[in-house]
Amino acid sequence: MRAVIEPGATVSFHSDAGLQIGTVDHIVTDISNGAKVATVSTIDGGTVALPINHLRQEENQ
Repeated sequence: MRAVIEPGATVSFHSDAGLQIGTVDHIVTDISNGAKVATVSTIDGGTVALPINHLRQEENQ
């Protein structure tokens, strides 16, 4: 069973710059297609919005 990704979770995802790690700020539902989208603050200070199925939950450190 897959872990539930919630605000505050530490997650990783792949980008053009390679593997990124960040913290989920909040999750919303995209009204156009019903997908859950997470806003993630990355460790380098950036922010990105991604579908939650593109994220992998990491152990909080």
